[in-house]
Amino acid sequence: MPLFAFHRKEHWLVEPYLHFHIHYELDVIRSGEITIIANGTRIYSRGPCVILYKPYCYHVNVDHKTDDYDINVFHFNSEVASEFSNYVRVDELYQSNVTYLPLEGELYDEVMSLLGAFSESPGREV
Repeated sequence: MPLFAFHRKEHWLVEPYLHFHIHYELDVIRSGEITIIANGTRIYSRGPCVILYKPYCYHVNVDHKTDDYDINVFHFNSEVASEFSNYVRVDELYQSNVTYLPLEGELYDEVMSLLGAFSESPGREV
């Protein structure tokens, strides 16, 4: 699985649970409130923000029942992660179990531009 992605505006119908993946998970929270629990770390945030989970990191996203919840989720392997070297220091992706970044200014503009390009490409391989 090189890349799997989905976009969701609805809240989960079932209770979220701690889980992990053998690959990376990148969550782009465009709006809404969320509590992130990852390997003992708890983060409360309101979008827009980005959360990156390292492989094998136990985590759960608890979305709060707000009207404006909007999230894009990307699952990808380490080969895809290495292609991000133009945007981030890939070696830093291997240091933390969870990375949290609020989206502001130029970073917000760049991420939203990438999401727009992704959603407008119906022939993409996911």
